[in-house]
Amino acid sequence: FRQALPGSSASGECAIYPNPASDEIHISVNLAEELEEETIELIVTDLLGHTLIKKAVPYVSSDITLSASGLANGVYLVKLEGRDIRKTEKIIIKKAD
Repeated sequence: FRQALPGSSASGECAIYPNPASDEIHISVNLAEELEEETIELIVTDLLGHTLIKKAVPYVSSDITLSASGLANGVYLVKLEGRDIRKTEKIIIKKAD
């Protein structure tokens, strides 16, 4: 997905790719510079709500790469939570046989 985030400048956007993913999940978050000192929580859960990955990242990180090596084939939720953002997106992990 790629969209402007609530409370961000017009150039602020977020993208999670590829979807489906196999080895890595890339997450781009680029918001207004005045949020430079802020962090967002990046959380990956299974559909039952079990937290599998959780990390705090700076708001202005241009590209975050998460390893999907510990995730089995399936559907997961990627959540971004911070002062001006609450976004959840489904991502599919599909590894080669």
